[in-house]
Amino acid sequence: MTTSPQPYEIRPLSEGDVVAQELPTPAPDQDQPRGRRTVAAVSRETVIGFATMTWAAVTEQYFCEVSVATAHRRRGVGTRLFDAVRELADPGFPIVARAMNSAPHRRAFADSLGCSVLVHCPMPRIDPTALSVRDWMARQGVLVGCVIRATAEADGDQLQAAWVSSYLWVHEPFAAVHTERLVEQWTRQRGVFDPQASRACLDEATGQILALSLVALDAWDGHNLLVAETVRRDQPDGDAILAATVAASISELARRGVDRVEFEGHATDAHTPTLFEILPTSGADPMDILELSGRSGEPSRRSAAAGTS
Repeated sequence: MTTSPQPYEIRPLSEGDVVAQELPTPAPDQDQPRGRRTVAAVSRETVIGFATMTWAAVTEQYFCEVSVATAHRRRGVGTRLFDAVRELADPGFPIVARAMNSAPHRRAFADSLGCSVLVHCPMPRIDPTALSVRDWMARQGVLVGCVIRATAEADGDQLQAAWVSSYLWVHEPFAAVHTERLVEQWTRQRGVFDPQASRACLDEATGQILALSLVALDAWDGHNLLVAETVRRDQPDGDAILAATVAASISELARRGVDRVEFEGHATDAHTPTLFEILPTSGADPMDILELSGRSGEPSRRSAAAGTS
């Protein structure tokens, strides 16, 4: 016996709204013109779903998140939420979303809207306390002429410049990066990274930062994330430098007893794909970053031009 869909309304979130227990708590709206905006599907005074549109100034993209309680999926709630929140975004800018293997309903929903893949992220995970990981760390020697330090000990201006340089080349294959906005983003984002677990590899002679391994503990829903790459795409011995830098971060996490870390990184990166091949992983939750067209079967303009699949 099937139950009839409950009536609901689409409206902005209100203070005091009760969110269905299985859904995450939506972040509050932001005041700036292209700030974060959320609309909710409310049934019987309970939020059964919501859609959030967040502006990413560095890449001039909107990031869209749609969440619907399980009992209310496949009834058009998500599509109505997406249509409503899209009306709050400036037209003409791309809308992107993430779909992980562990949440196949997200990919199915994106496919129903019309989407194309911008970039694939393998997203492996490891247990820093595992014997196999400890053995791997012991084999990652620091190259002669290099030194690895916690980012807490690094020069702030050098750290900022290194992050900006790395972010730029890492994201250019699939996004138009506005370099003049990167410093502002680093200023907002740097507090997310643990300054002791995050590590920088430096040229011992010049003090130049060659690679970064940045750790965000409890980044969202208990997930510990590590994002790492060299500062330059063409860094000599980049694979070995990156592995040693990451090993230093993992060693600190193992010391603290952290037993689960997930790696961010793209298939288009220069050195993280090799790192992912040699890590003693304990699983993975691959993710695609998608561009949404909002109309079924219609590919995005940028992705079609770039030849992504």
